[in-house]
Amino acid sequence: MILYCGLVLVTCCFAYPIVTRYMWQTSVRTRLIPYSYSKQQMLNGVCFAVLFLLLFAVSAFRYGVGIDYNQYRNNFDAIFYGDFVVTEMGYNALVKLVYWLAGSRNYKIIFAIFSFVTVAVFLRAMAKQSEKFFISFYLFMTLGLYFTSFNIMRYYFTLGFALLLMKDVNDKKYLKFLLLTLLLSLFHKSVLIIIPIYFLANLKWKRWQLAALALLASTGLFFDELYMKLFVAIYSSYEGTEFLNDTGGSLIGIIRCVAVIALALIYYEDAIKDNPKNQFYLRLNYFALLLYVFFTFVPMLSRLGYYMTVSQILLIPSILVRIKAVKQRRFFTAATICFGIGYFVLFLMQADDPSIMLLPYETWLLK
Repeated sequence: MILYCGLVLVTCCFAYPIVTRYMWQTSVRTRLIPYSYSKQQMLNGVCFAVLFLLLFAVSAFRYGVGIDYNQYRNNFDAIFYGDFVVTEMGYNALVKLVYWLAGSRNYKIIFAIFSFVTVAVFLRAMAKQSEKFFISFYLFMTLGLYFTSFNIMRYYFTLGFALLLMKDVNDKKYLKFLLLTLLLSLFHKSVLIIIPIYFLANLKWKRWQLAALALLASTGLFFDELYMKLFVAIYSSYEGTEFLNDTGGSLIGIIRCVAVIALALIYYEDAIKDNPKNQFYLRLNYFALLLYVFFTFVPMLSRLGYYMTVSQILLIPSILVRIKAVKQRRFFTAATICFGIGYFVLFLMQADDPSIMLLPYETWLLK
């Protein structure tokens, strides 16, 4: 617990001075003098390097941390020996390739690869899209996105890319978005849900259409068996597996969506009305709310919902920076910080639960 708290504190200190608008702009001096950078760019680079190294090290060097850590180790061996597994072919091929190159069944390398890519992609996604990197990073840490990536690592691998691909959807680069999503589905097929969801969220909706969508979603309360058949048809490899037993609602998911939507509506004129990107994020949270309320019977509900609610780490900072009244902006920024602290405390209180097993933390460096 001390390690996790210390990691959040230290990394947030390094995230605070980062100003991402300088990362993707080339100054006149840089164009005239190759390899010349401003002080802010150099500070960004140093801080990002420290953030990546700290997050990668804690994730990659873990041992037995996470409910499915040992399950993954057994899965690696099953893939290597050619046994039947329900995991996707891209993931299976990567495991075989790593074991072949390593010349042994070195599972630590695979955990390190997924840790490296997941951390790098999340950081890049926030750096490329967030209008206030510190707030995005703070939410990434305190809402547990980083720490829960120690569990279901294939899913968080694709979730990071889904966050990054939101930019392509906003830029209407649909072919690139489609091809990359199909490629990601070779590692975790749940990511396929973002194809229709992100496309629909990027369309302009009228109020009556959103109301009609809520009415349509309410049919989930009455036709759950029909929707389940549809779900199994889409994710056929999950049929007859334990994944279909992972059902139940998400109260915290509902609370987060309601809070974010309420904040967006309060400052709709300033932050949402003329901002297509924020409209996209807001619709994603609306879709997630409908999912959490009317489709509690859907397996892996939280996993599907996170493909939508992960946008909160981009939407909240964007709203905060657009609040014109200084006192109100400070109030809601402070409220966001306090909410993050409270959420993180609750997360730590449950982290040693047998169904989570993110505490205590152990590392193979000390084994």
